Amino acid sequence: VALEDGLWRAMVDPSQIEHTILNLALNARDAMAEGGTLTIAAAKADPTTVPLPDDLPEGDYVVIAVTDTGTGMNEDVMGRACDPFFTTKEVGKGTGLGLSQVHGIVKQSGGTMRIRSHVGQGTTVEMFLPRALPDSAERRLPRAPALRQRGGIVLVVDDDPDLRDLAADWLAGNGYIVLQAESGAAALAVIDERQDIDLLLVDFAMPEMNGVDLARAARELKPELRILFMTGYADTATLRRSAGPGGILEKPFRLTGLTAMVEDALRMEPSARG
Repeated sequence: VALEDGLWRAMVDPSQIEHTILNLALNARDAMAEGGTLTIAAAKADPTTVPLPDDLPEGDYVVIAVTDTGTGMNEDVMGRACDPFFTTKEVGKGTGLGLSQVHGIVKQSGGTMRIRSHVGQGTTVEMFLPRALPDSAERRLPRAPALRQRGGIVLVVDDDPDLRDLAADWLAGNGYIVLQAESGAAALAVIDERQDIDLLLVDFAMPEMNGVDLARAARELKPELRILFMTGYADTATLRRSAGPGGILEKPFRLTGLTAMVEDALRMEPSARG
């Protein structure tokens, strides 16, 4: 860890920047299967000291850099690294959402991201975040939705452990209490045990019991349960007819879109869900 003395404060949601650093560190770990060095650095950046990316307005920034000494990326992979669900990992080894969500969080915070990488030499991901000035920090910081203050209990159900963990970690970082289940049967056991669950976030395509069947069974246990489906199924119109009440989040999705859908679902009165 290399932190410059006298660092400025940056304008970014604390839980979100924690999530991005963790995400980048996990990517770095995966790129160094045979060992290496992970460096997390933070420094002040302004036009007089550091060449800023072209898409940044002139000003003061805090740059957080995560560097590894792993396999690196070629130009083609770097060009697609921020595409949602793009991944070079084997099936089951990752969701491909990492750099896409990092880029989205940094842009949402008024900054930008820069990647430097060479095959066989490693990768550096730099996040440039606007400096928070005392007279403007409160005005410019993102305001947390009221639901995050109130919280909510979300049960995430997906047979894909990578996607399930990613969604759960993201929602937990945004202030929700999150439970997980890997199947419909496991989810019903949780719902039967806990009557305080506010929302069921469920994948449509699961073995043995799909999301629609789970939703119907879950509502028999808890009729007022709000339900949000995740699906990569192209014919969403047919799914909506068979799914009944409940929102549908189409894959691939951005994690910021997941947050918005969860907030909308929790904001609805149980009798008005749909």
